[in-house]
Amino acid sequence: MADFDNFIKSEISFFGEREEVLKIVSLLCSKDFISIPWEKTWDRLNQIFSQYQEMPTILSPYLEEIVNPMVSWLLEFVMKSYWNSVDQNEKLSTHSLKVSFYKLI
Repeated sequence: MADFDNFIKSEISFFGEREEVLKIVSLLCSKDFISIPWEKTWDRLNQIFSQYQEMPTILSPYLEEIVNPMVSWLLEFVMKSYWNSVDQNEKLSTHSLKVSFYKLI
């Protein structure tokens, strides 16, 4: 039983860069994203994820935590852009689309 407990503990902590990845995601989704060093940030994110290319299941428990903030940020960005570019009649019809999309997430 001790071997099983040690296995579980090592798998839980195997994604040791979790906090760093979440910090990077937070930066990318912040209002200050323009001021971050893009190339360095993306290179680091790529470096981290490349380590797990052969073992993607290790990241599975963390994917929702990593992807959801980016999808929410992207949705907000697209909706704001769209909302500012259409006339009032179109805005009313897109409201139901937005609500439906949020329910899917």
